[in-house]
Amino acid sequence: MADYQLPIEKFLVQKIQENYPDFDLREGSAFRDMLIKPMIVFMQPYRDQVNVLKRNMSLENFETMIDEELDALVANIYVSRRGGVKSTGTVRIYTTSAAQISFTTDVQFQTATGLIFNPTNTISFTAEQLALNVDGLYFFADVPCTAAAAGAEYNIAAHTIIYISGGQSGISKVDNLAAFASGVDTEDNATLYERAKTSISTRDLVTKRSVSAVMLENFNTLKEVSTIGYGDPEMERDILTTILDLLVTVESRSTGETSGTGTTFSDTSSIDPIDFIALGVMPGHRIVILNGDNAGNHTIKSVTNQQELELYDTLTVRTDINYGIDGLTIKDDYHIGGKMDIYVDTTGLTTDTLYLEPAAATNSLTTASLPVVGIQSLIEVTPGDYDPVLPADDHTLWAEHTAMTDDLEAGRVTGTGNTFEDSNISFYDEDIKPSYYVCIIDGTDAGSYMIKTVVNSHKLELYDTITVRNDVHYRIEASDFVLEVADPDTRMSVNEVVSLRLLTPQSVPDRCFIGSTLTCTYYTDPTILDYQNYAENDLNRVVTADILVRRCLPIFVDLDISYSGDALETDIVNVVTEFINGLKIGEPLQASDLISTLYFFNVNYVGNDFVINAYKYATDGTVTVDRSSVVVDSTRTSKFIPRLITATKIIPVVVV
Repeated sequence: MADYQLPIEKFLVQKIQENYPDFDLREGSAFRDMLIKPMIVFMQPYRDQVNVLKRNMSLENFETMIDEELDALVANIYVSRRGGVKSTGTVRIYTTSAAQISFTTDVQFQTATGLIFNPTNTISFTAEQLALNVDGLYFFADVPCTAAAAGAEYNIAAHTIIYISGGQSGISKVDNLAAFASGVDTEDNATLYERAKTSISTRDLVTKRSVSAVMLENFNTLKEVSTIGYGDPEMERDILTTILDLLVTVESRSTGETSGTGTTFSDTSSIDPIDFIALGVMPGHRIVILNGDNAGNHTIKSVTNQQELELYDTLTVRTDINYGIDGLTIKDDYHIGGKMDIYVDTTGLTTDTLYLEPAAATNSLTTASLPVVGIQSLIEVTPGDYDPVLPADDHTLWAEHTAMTDDLEAGRVTGTGNTFEDSNISFYDEDIKPSYYVCIIDGTDAGSYMIKTVVNSHKLELYDTITVRNDVHYRIEASDFVLEVADPDTRMSVNEVVSLRLLTPQSVPDRCFIGSTLTCTYYTDPTILDYQNYAENDLNRVVTADILVRRCLPIFVDLDISYSGDALETDIVNVVTEFINGLKIGEPLQASDLISTLYFFNVNYVGNDFVINAYKYATDGTVTVDRSSVVVDSTRTSKFIPRLITATKIIPVVVV
């Protein structure tokens, strides 16, 4: 039988000989020249096409397929390749005169490497608008721009746009003060193959696999999905709390083994043992004694152990007491199901500006449906025009680094290790909070130290270590405002409501911003609304579940790297930024992995002062700082975001 894998000519000769053994098929024969050789010309392309079809029958051959072939194959399971996303950002143009200027979408801004960006829309600026924007000797205007093509290569660093083409005359220079972001490459074959494997399942918002498949299929702006549902420890929206009335639970006990003396009350019954701790008895509840000299209500000060309580009142020596316990307690929390949180990482993180009208009678400004990513140091608030309230030299409010407590007297301060103490001040009265700063003004410890906890009214615990030091001047730096979260269960979703509460510090009463017109610049993710609308659409929604789409809780990373090698500082910043952005949801940030990556980019040494500063944002609005030179952990609802990345090249000293 002829071998179908043979070359066409040999296959034909072998096949004819099997069926017609008397034919003359020698080289140069008429039959071979007139029949077999012409058939090769027709059959070879046919065989090639058959081989392609055979190869394309299996996803396992994705590496040898061209894009169109794999697209056609995965279309059979209703999967399509995710197209690229164009990078966006802002270009600042500078002029020497405040004259009207316009930009059409044909104008090109270029980098030194030839990457092109165009204005997102036609935009014009009046002479009056330019006159208000002054930077040194120049007037300026900011033009929102979009990359000419999709791809991550257009996520350029700050200060890389240097040319303009097609614009009107009078422009002195152009620059991008911030990096461009959100550019995503078109999905390659390997990534499409992996996604296709997980897409062969229920194609709706039910299982974790199907949620990921459906959401990634429908939104190119999505990078990753993490689903939290029933039974997951991160799920907090489906908790049903049961509250017990202890007076009903304990009822009236009389075992003959109860006693009270001094401030102690005990129940040592072995027949019907009681466990005050398991019952949820807490300080503030009351013992209700029903008989004897001590009859009445006695407030509990503390629970000593399972069978003994300490009271505020003093009891006479008494045994065989009938009593009950008055108070409500939380017995247990139950997850009842019916909820699903879809945490997403997207390309939509951006900044926006909100105008806050004067608040004359209140210091709380509430904004609904504002998916704010990050609070405190990540939000900048600046006074609006013609603001009579702010001091003339106070141009910017920050949520950190603002003098709240005046310089305090010396001679009463001690510091050792992570502890900072001042016996002559009440940190509680000053409303000092974690994440505020102790700013030491003089001595070897001069600098700012973030507060980790307020231990008591006179003692603070810091993140950093300080030397033993007496007699220093210091002040507390804190917030001009705080962002308060109304409901932690809706944080980072379109349903959240946040309040910007302006502070009036006791020590600096003139720093009052109530009544001010303010502008608030914040991080946000407008794509969250698109995902939520999709999940709530009648054709997509799960009728048995309440689905809430939430952006991953941010862990903002500040990192300063000193290194030696041939790489430029800007290149190192870009490498570190891409490394952090490439981490998956819940993946830890390993210092060793980052350093190993740097060695591939002409770095031969990384300084020993390498420390990761990670600012972790919780659903309740609190921020904790995790500093490590080894690893910073994440969660299934969190994602690292590079914030302030700097690199310093070590220049070797040459000894002559």
